[in-house]
Amino acid sequence: MNKRIRQEIALKAAKILFESGQDDYLYAKKKAAAQVGIFDNKALPSNIEIESALIEYQVIFHSDNHNCKLNEFRHIAFKAMHLFRKFEPLLSGSVLNGTTHKHSEVIIHLFEDSPELIGLLLEQQQIPYRICERRLQFKKHSPGYFTAYSFLAGNIVIVAIILPFDSRRHSPLDHVTGKPMQRATINQLEKLIDNQTLSVII
Repeated sequence: MNKRIRQEIALKAAKILFESGQDDYLYAKKKAAAQVGIFDNKALPSNIEIESALIEYQVIFHSDNHNCKLNEFRHIAFKAMHLFRKFEPLLSGSVLNGTTHKHSEVIIHLFEDSPELIGLLLEQQQIPYRICERRLQFKKHSPGYFTAYSFLAGNIVIVAIILPFDSRRHSPLDHVTGKPMQRATINQLEKLIDNQTLSVII
């Protein structure tokens, strides 16, 4: 396929993802391809290309608003990770990689063999929550469902996924890239926040 057309599909797919607040990359690619008259799935851009286009789209069309929103999400994530500090929290997802949109969630991985302890902590802090499940896949294993606690910080949804303590050193696979998921400690997130604030000031 012509490289220019492939890039056009990627950018249109990025716009669809941003405006819809969804993370269904295949749907976005197919819809974008149909808009330019391409119906061959083999010719579609990769998920990595779409993610890069999503970052580019936000920088070009929503830079100021996106930076402010991303900063807000990261500060909320930092506070939540501080609350869960004894469970060795790791941040993942769009708040870490910078592809946040208005429907994004703050995804935090916690490590504890007794998930009910997270619910107990939230109750002690008088934070309403709901229990749900999230699907993750680790390398060489079939996908599994893990207990998660979902709650609000203002109008931002935080999802704390509870993983077995011995899985901390084994990152689950990213559904976009198929590679081990990027994750950040609270100290690494703090550096991201500091660098983002500095870039805005400069």
